Amino acid sequence: MRLKTSKFVAVIVPALVGGWAGCGDDRPAAPTTPPKDYIVYMWDRASHYLAYHAATGRLDTLPPEALHPSDLDVAADGKRLYIRRSDTVTILDASDYSVLGELPYPGRGPVTVSPDNQHLVISTGDLYLLRTSDYAVVYHDTDAVTTGCFSADGGRFYATGAYQGCQYVYRLDLTTHAVTRTCLPDGYQTFQILASLDEKFLFLYRRIMHDMFWFDVYDVAADSFVFRKILIPGFGKMTLGLQGSYVYFSSPGQLNSDNACFMAFFTYDITNRTVDSTYAEGRCLGYRIGFVCQELVITPDGRYLIGFKHFSPFGMLYDLQADAVTASICLDLGTCGTYLTCQTFP
Repeated sequence: MRLKTSKFVAVIVPALVGGWAGCGDDRPAAPTTPPKDYIVYMWDRASHYLAYHAATGRLDTLPPEALHPSDLDVAADGKRLYIRRSDTVTILDASDYSVLGELPYPGRGPVTVSPDNQHLVISTGDLYLLRTSDYAVVYHDTDAVTTGCFSADGGRFYATGAYQGCQYVYRLDLTTHAVTRTCLPDGYQTFQILASLDEKFLFLYRRIMHDMFWFDVYDVAADSFVFRKILIPGFGKMTLGLQGSYVYFSSPGQLNSDNACFMAFFTYDITNRTVDSTYAEGRCLGYRIGFVCQELVITPDGRYLIGFKHFSPFGMLYDLQADAVTASICLDLGTCGTYLTCQTFP
């Protein structure tokens, strides 16, 4: 870690002090025009969907209200929203939030849109691959995969599953529909998976015991782990930087965790295989807040990292170009920001 003192600029409410700075080499060059006002969507656990405008700080409440969704995702171009409900996936027009249709797929599995905006994966216990042009099923598999992601070009889908004690990585080629299943060297549960831009590495967020997790880097060609960081208390999320040079991840724990983490997020340098940690503070509703984030998402221009504390109404807007928190995001007490998502491409 390196110590850095930053002066925060107020956007919604002023942040307070600088702290331990994260890596900044994955950030874009200084822009010649103001940043685009990308929207980060979230659920507040009080039956409302919210739209947070990263550049201006505006926060909108979206219709329709819904109880206990399990996931939501946004199209790569930002034009449609996909909201996971208990028995359907609702499609919304992101321009006016009108309902465009319902897809009848019951279950609690995630919804994932490809970066090229051509396909949609819905997990229900089975896996369904749909075309976004007409929502026709182009591939169906009975594998009960859980967390998943697309490759950067949208040509492959990666997920994790378990069978007879084997925790495996599931890889689906969207062109040939060929599937490979690679059993990992141990049997620990994977909470999230990401693929590097060249697909040489997979990044796995894994639970080892109660509140001990691993951030693992898996070399696909070597079929082995090449980096591991122990995370206590864990229960965090990962997101990949714009240029694919860094992975950002968190370790907030749960409300009843015996251990504490005071870092807002961690940054893994893919080339050098090192981890840096970032401490950040702000102010919400008159309280001084240390941002120990769980949810993390990056705007498609790579400018902002948005994070929310676990089961908390307090979030941060972290400017990766300035290496500083530039705004605190303050929701109503009793709510929290979860299921954060943003479009993939500018």
